[in-house]
Amino acid sequence: MISLRNFSIQYNQFPLIHQLNIEFGQGIHVIYGKNGVGKSTFFHALIRYFPKISGDIYIDELRINEYSIDDLKDLISWSAAHPPKPELYVHQLFEMVSGDYQSILNRFDLKDLWEKRFDEMSDGQRQWVFLCFTLCRQTKYVLFDEPTNHLDFTKVKTFIQILLEFTQHQTILINTHDMQFLLQKNMRFYLFDQKYIAENQSDNIIKEFL
Repeated sequence: MISLRNFSIQYNQFPLIHQLNIEFGQGIHVIYGKNGVGKSTFFHALIRYFPKISGDIYIDELRINEYSIDDLKDLISWSAAHPPKPELYVHQLFEMVSGDYQSILNRFDLKDLWEKRFDEMSDGQRQWVFLCFTLCRQTKYVLFDEPTNHLDFTKVKTFIQILLEFTQHQTILINTHDMQFLLQKNMRFYLFDQKYIAENQSDNIIKEFL
C-alpha cells in the first residue's frame, strides 16, 4: 500500500498539494485533473524525483526515504516515452527485463516493432512499447502518467483490457484525461482539484470536464 500522510508539495513556490492524507491499495486507481494541477509532479514525488515540502510517503509501511533508489526501482515502475538511447532497438529494451513476461508481450503484439529502433518509430508506437515494457517489469506498484497519449481508440481499449487482465495483484496509479477509463467498473476514480486528491464518482468527474 502507498500511504500519504499530511503530504504537501509545491512547484516554483506554487502549492500543488496541501496536507493530503490518502491510501492506494491493491487495484487500479485513476486520477483525473485539469492541466497544470500537478498530476505529473505528484507522480515525481512518489518516486523521489521531486522533493516533498512536508508530510510523509509510506510504501508497505516504510517511509520512502528508508528505501534506496535501487530498491524503489525494483518496487515501482513508472511509464515514460523516452528510451535510454534513441538508437536502442525494441528487443534490446526487453533484454533488461527479468522474469516470465511472454504472455504480456503477446497481448501487446510488438512483432512488427521488435527489430525497430526508437528513433524510427512514431510517438504512438513508442508509447505502446513503453506501456508494454512497464507492465512486463511486473513490479508491485506501477505509475502511468498520461498512458493513452498518442494512442488511437482501439489501442486505448486494448490497453485497458490488458490492465484488467494482468494487474489483479498490483497497485496501479494512472493520471489521465481519457474518459474511456470511466466506463470501467473495476477501477477507482479520483479528482485532483483545489490542492487535494479525493475519490469521486465517475459522473461527477465527467461533469467537471464537460
